[in-house]
Amino acid sequence: MTFSAIEKYPRTRFPIERMDGEVRVLHVLEATLGGTLRYLENMTAALTPSPIKFGLAYATRRADHRLQPTLDLARRLGWKLFPVDMRREVHPASDVACAYSLTGAIRQFRPAILHCHSSKAGALGRIASCGVWPRPRVIYSPHALALAPHYLRIERTFRHLTHRFLAVSDSERDQLMELGLGDENSVGVVYPTIDTTVFAPRNQQVDRKALALPDSPMLLGIGRMTQQKRPIDFLEILKLVRAEIPDTVGVWMGDGEHRELFEQRALELDLGAHVRVTGWVKDVRPYIGAASLVLSTSAFESFGYIVPEALSMERPVVATRVCGTTDVLPSSLGDVLFEVGDTEDGARKCVTILSSRDVSQELGREGRKFVMNKFSQERMREGLLRFYSETITPAPIERRA
Repeated sequence: MTFSAIEKYPRTRFPIERMDGEVRVLHVLEATLGGTLRYLENMTAALTPSPIKFGLAYATRRADHRLQPTLDLARRLGWKLFPVDMRREVHPASDVACAYSLTGAIRQFRPAILHCHSSKAGALGRIASCGVWPRPRVIYSPHALALAPHYLRIERTFRHLTHRFLAVSDSERDQLMELGLGDENSVGVVYPTIDTTVFAPRNQQVDRKALALPDSPMLLGIGRMTQQKRPIDFLEILKLVRAEIPDTVGVWMGDGEHRELFEQRALELDLGAHVRVTGWVKDVRPYIGAASLVLSTSAFESFGYIVPEALSMERPVVATRVCGTTDVLPSSLGDVLFEVGDTEDGARKCVTILSSRDVSQELGREGRKFVMNKFSQERMREGLLRFYSETITPAPIERRA
């Protein structure tokens, strides 16, 4: 049975199957932090109001400071919440218990769609869905595939329990298809959103004064200090940039297990007095506003929010050529991508931008225009509703003669 969205939702015209008078989608998140949680926040905003009733099965072990406000908003919107003690590492006894808990949540909520986010929730959610009849349609969003051989074997095993994949960028979709996990019919793309009114240009001098930062060229790195983000590469690039532009300073905004290693390497490179680690900061905008250039050294991303946020604030970006980031930094924004680990090339690109105020300003202006056109909330809303609709009511398969 299908219905078309009623006049209350005039922007949406996609037929979605009804279940007990309403459409139900249950999200499953173990990684309640970083980009995965951010994408859920984007979805919540884009689909309010919506003809869909949502539920959320979530873990708290890796949560960051944004989880509680997200849960509070979900409750106000009428979402059904299911806390589940999922953990990132493989733990057979815990994983079995979590799969059982997720099966219970699915039976209670009775979703038409089970939308699993990131690898651990993707595995547990897809297993749990097999214990329910009728089984919901299963969507999996990897949020950056782990490419190690043993992880890929797991992904290929669970491919057969997945109805469709939802990527957050064109390059992530291409990667899923190249790895044989999906095809043109089973993989869709819905980009996140960037609020360009929130991430608007700011006065650099005012922000530097407020943060007690020197009035000199400044490289900014942002993110969890883990191997994925390669913060040591940030230091190596800063050292090379200072050889050309000696008064350059660096700021890393974030924290993590590699912080001690980062600080030790900074001393070895004689950068102790020229780099600052802020720890976690709730509002990134003053630091982006103060920066001369935002530098991303990540080994992989599914999207990487910090890049379009910086562009939206008219700050130039230099970044690694990785999945997700390549969609946000097209060639029209200059020669600003370098290969993972190639710190010499990364430093050259930073020096080129820092050496010319005109180049820096032009890249910033063009970057904001690009973000405003591509990452709107309306575009995300329509893309999600269309994808959910097609997942529940797939097009008939043509029979070959």
